[in-house]
Amino acid sequence: MERRAVTHTCKDEDGDILCLCNPSASWSPRQKKDAIRDIDSGAHGYFVPWTDGQETEVRVVEGATGRYLRTDRDSTRRNNLDDLPDCPPRPSDRPGPSSPPRPPQHRPVG
Repeated sequence: MERRAVTHTCKDEDGDILCLCNPSASWSPRQKKDAIRDIDSGAHGYFVPWTDGQETEVRVVEGATGRYLRTDRDSTRRNNLDDLPDCPPRPSDRPGPSSPPRPPQHRPVG
């Protein structure tokens, strides 16, 4: 099983985790449903590397509204995935410089 380091997360307006990210990894971003499937099947594990050198496994838990991802780094009931920064936009998601429209091509008639 490949273990994947998670350094960022995508969250909705309620703070629910929608995806896991690591900008330097080719698998990133990974949607919540896909990460849950990876963990359940044993194909991949996910962990958060903290600045103090410790690692915390990402787990799948059953909640009132369905399955979700969480970490438990400390003795609080908070989900520590919430502490991670938002995933940066992918290069394809970033607006690029706008190009001026090209003039129409005119062909001689004849």
